[in-house]
Amino acid sequence: MYLIQQITTAPLQQKSLILYNGNILSIVLNYLDSQQGWFINNLIYQDFVLNGTRITVNPNILNQFKNKLPFGLGCFTTLTREPTLQQDFASNNFQLQILDQTEVNRYNELLSIGRANVSN
Repeated sequence: MYLIQQITTAPLQQKSLILYNGNILSIVLNYLDSQQGWFINNLIYQDFVLNGTRITVNPNILNQFKNKLPFGLGCFTTLTREPTLQQDFASNNFQLQILDQTEVNRYNELLSIGRANVSN
């Protein structure tokens, strides 16, 4: 995992990130005061486009796209709430991290083990 750095309190931010595989990920983050939350306004990776996804505390927000993307995006905190304040990322109360393919696979293995234990 690597941290997406320099997320400020600006309500609209665009980042171009070089991934572990050398490809570029373009992401636009948007804080909406009316929704009290942060959103992925636009995420572009090669021919994949995602618009309008709320950022929540989640080991892999992009897990439903695991067969289309060679990376994941996790939101982490030690707090017991969601990122609802404009300063949450700038204050380091919350972190957005890029997961590589190995980490995405490991997360899905853990989910599979959990499902197997529930069905037994």
